[in-house]
Amino acid sequence: MQEKIVKPPLSLVNKILKIMEEVNYVQKDGTNTFHNYNYATDKNLLSIYREKFIKYSIIAIPSVTKVEYNDTITNIDMTITLVCCETGEKVEVPWAGQGQDKGDKGLYKAKTGGFKYFLMKTFMLPTGDDPELDTRKPKAKNSAGLKKEKQALKSTRQKPIKAQPVEDIL
Repeated sequence: MQEKIVKPPLSLVNKILKIMEEVNYVQKDGTNTFHNYNYATDKNLLSIYREKFIKYSIIAIPSVTKVEYNDTITNIDMTITLVCCETGEKVEVPWAGQGQDKGDKGLYKAKTGGFKYFLMKTFMLPTGDDPELDTRKPKAKNSAGLKKEKQALKSTRQKPIKAQPVEDIL
């Protein structure tokens, strides 16, 4: 009689890596007509990640730890805990969110927005644009301006950062 070889479950960080391998891009399927921009909807992101979290036996638990209201802006601090249901491993990640609403939905918008960006940034999920891209045409620089810019770049260069093993981080 042959013994069946059972593989141990993947670690939580390896499951996160598997999800990153499987999800390469999210379509911006929502449009804000008032401010004229497109965005990835909560519905779209959650449908992608819910499927993957079930497949890899991971749950995500967001909890709000602090709320500040400033007129129509709600700022929150939150902790998002990723738990591997097979191994019991967990990672707690401090995070933040911000929502704007004149009524009673500021907290919900802050939590939704914070969680969406947690998923996109934790899993390094591109949406097809670069929020840091400046589409304005640069002004022409004279030689003194270029020299100043080069000096500023030299003074801000940093030494390379040594990579740390994941075990040391977690």
